[in-house]
Amino acid sequence: MLRIEEEKTEAARTLRLDGRLVREWVEVLREHVEGAVELDLAGVTFADAAGVELLRRLEARGVPLRGCSPFLREQIGLRAD
Repeated sequence: MLRIEEEKTEAARTLRLDGRLVREWVEVLREHVEGAVELDLAGVTFADAAGVELLRRLEARGVPLRGCSPFLREQIGLRAD
């Protein structure tokens, strides 16, 4: 299961994810992420290949990925903050 919560401020729109980012939730996240300023991934406990690929594509489009665990950061190929 994946929970997606939207946090809005005057300056930003953040999507906070909690749970497992697996194939069945990839399209749901893709629909929600349009217009998001950043993704908070601190609550993501697992991402399968489809989830990792989506995160890579979003990061390449310039969507900041925040709060990644070291393991998820390695899977995505992000440099340390």
